[in-house]
Amino acid sequence: MNALRPLVLLIAGVAVYARTFGVPFVFDDVHAIVQNLRIREWSPDLFRSDRPLVELTLALNYALGGLQRSRATTWSTWPSTSRAALCCSTSSAARFA
Repeated sequence: MNALRPLVLLIAGVAVYARTFGVPFVFDDVHAIVQNLRIREWSPDLFRSDRPLVELTLALNYALGGLQRSRATTWSTWPSTSRAALCCSTSSAARFA
């Protein structure tokens, strides 16, 4: 049963985010993503922004999926769900070791 926990977390994470795949960019997404020319190419400008880690993440999402919202959501969903599964599996292994 403990071996299934990471898989259950991955499935739950995808299920939670599934309804957001078709949603358009809203609120600050237009300014931070759609109109942000810095994220469209890898350059040192990404590190000079106020939020360099956010800019790097957005640039990676843009490189992988462009401005297609479903692809951007997919690429940003996997790190969150995989981290949760990894934490669950390592904490379970450490507890029972």
